[in-house]
Amino acid sequence: MSQFRFDGIWPIMPTPLTVDERIDEVGTRRVVNFLIEGGSHGLWMFGTRGEGPNLLPEYHRRALEVAMDEANGRIPIVTGCGAPGTEHTIESIRVAESVGVDLVHVTEPYYYKMKDAEMMAHYQAVADAVKIPLVIYFHDAKYPNVRPGICPAVIKEMAARPNVVGIKVSTSDQRVLQSIVWETQEVTDNFGVMVTDGQMFVSGMIAGCAGATPAEAAFAPKLFAEMYKLAKQGNWAEALELQKTIIPLSDAITGFGAPSGKAIYAALGLCEEWVSMPLQRMPEPHRQQLSDLVKTGQYA
Repeated sequence: MSQFRFDGIWPIMPTPLTVDERIDEVGTRRVVNFLIEGGSHGLWMFGTRGEGPNLLPEYHRRALEVAMDEANGRIPIVTGCGAPGTEHTIESIRVAESVGVDLVHVTEPYYYKMKDAEMMAHYQAVADAVKIPLVIYFHDAKYPNVRPGICPAVIKEMAARPNVVGIKVSTSDQRVLQSIVWETQEVTDNFGVMVTDGQMFVSGMIAGCAGATPAEAAFAPKLFAEMYKLAKQGNWAEALELQKTIIPLSDAITGFGAPSGKAIYAALGLCEEWVSMPLQRMPEPHRQQLSDLVKTGQYA
């Protein structure tokens, strides 16, 4: 388990749905192939843009089964198993393990605002229970007592565990990102820190991130795969030039969450725009502007 290297580009995959909020199996297969053929290093299912909290457990399972079948071992799959409570989280992990996913991802418990001791107890219990590699999450608005330049103690504690292989970092503060990268590197050399903001990709890689989990990579996988290759080669100038091209796409999806992903996939002919209630289709004129941007082909 400790040999797994969590690195590269792992797009946050939107979940194709039917009008009655079932899994669009044909669309799911198209999306899986689109991301694999685009050079993604892994598939990230049921992140925020995957609408996981809105879907019933049986639909989670079916989406994973379809994606696993279509991927057929070509790249690893991680799925979100976060829940407000620890027992619920572990139960979700058991479902994911039974399907055969490669890793599971756990967020901070949501609904209640966590204290340090509660966050630590939650992650320790989950790490003790999980049987496959675990990826944790950091969102600076949800962690207690976040201070720039200091890595939260729970993250260093989890990084020391051999079955915890990485973390997805959601922050707009480069100081916070750097502290997590540098302080976990003091603990282990096998803990992949992933930058989430697509516009922080290059700076994150310079700081020592192992890769990225940006929303934008689900719609421009080839571009991000190329940026990653350039970053690994140390070709920062070319990587930055590519990152600049991401800005219009980032701006167009900001604030619109999962519906913006469905609008893009519809424009690309991958699936329909159905989203899970209470979400609604992306409003006009933003939807049309986003569709027009994608259809220019600059992100293909």
